[in-house]
Amino acid sequence: MSQPESRLVTLAPGLRRLRADNPSPMTFTGTNTYLLGTKRLAVIDPGPADPAHIDAILRALEPGQEIAHIFVTHAHVDHSPGARLLQEQCGAPIYAYGSAYSGLSRVMTRRRAQGLDLGMDGGVDRMFYPDHPLKTGDVIEEEDWSLEAHHTPGHLPNHMCFLWREPMALFTGDHIMGWATSMIAPPEGDWKPYQVALKRIAKRTDLTCGYAGHGEPIEDVSARAQTLHVHRRMRARQVDIALCDGPVTPMAFARATYNDTPEVLIPAAACNVLAYLLWLEEEKLIVAQGPLGLETVFERLVPPEHWLRDDLVKRLERLQAQL
Repeated sequence: MSQPESRLVTLAPGLRRLRADNPSPMTFTGTNTYLLGTKRLAVIDPGPADPAHIDAILRALEPGQEIAHIFVTHAHVDHSPGARLLQEQCGAPIYAYGSAYSGLSRVMTRRRAQGLDLGMDGGVDRMFYPDHPLKTGDVIEEEDWSLEAHHTPGHLPNHMCFLWREPMALFTGDHIMGWATSMIAPPEGDWKPYQVALKRIAKRTDLTCGYAGHGEPIEDVSARAQTLHVHRRMRARQVDIALCDGPVTPMAFARATYNDTPEVLIPAAACNVLAYLLWLEEEKLIVAQGPLGLETVFERLVPPEHWLRDDLVKRLERLQAQL
């Protein structure tokens, strides 16, 4: 195990990153905790419930520094449980959009009530709640930094990105990462709001770099958002083509299509496929046969000779262009 001090690096004047010692196929090299400021600091994503990581955060404080605010991008167990542990040591208030299921769409609220459960919610921090709920546009600031909150659901209902306004850099959590795409596991994950939030960031021309929840800094965060948005639409088109040939199951499609994805990540890929199929079902273009899950069979509601005809293609493209 590496020493915590070796994971502390300076990324920019007034910004340091401390990486949690929790590497895995889903967390890459570990969760990034950010320390922003030179006097009264903001800590962004204190990470997992790991006392050693919390101790490393506290040891990173320099003379004259204190932790004044704790921000959480979303309530997954690799990002949020450390918030209360850190608060117990420093007393700083916790800021986030809300609890884990705050912001859940009406569609996914209904799906959840109908029993949709992929068994992925073991990664959800159900005990998390902020002291101060935030909404888009809210600003928290100190003498040498200012953060603006932006609700970006899709990966999780309560996901937020935080805009560091002086350099116009974005703390992106798991919404945008440079090393991988984000998992969208329904009902907590939701394909439509994810794409909407991604496109909103992609259209901004004033942003500089991005600081993600995992991996290295993103040089051009708007360009990366655009790349991810186009990638999702490309995957969606592959699903559309597969449906032309017959019924589709998320797991079988992922195994057949995600050729460069490690086996351990195929279930995550299947979750993303399911998220898109559920959106198609909401648009009344396909129907699920039986209880929803990664092995559920989805079938077209229109004959195959019409599925990829110009009028339907245009409808799909028009719907996706709105996201």
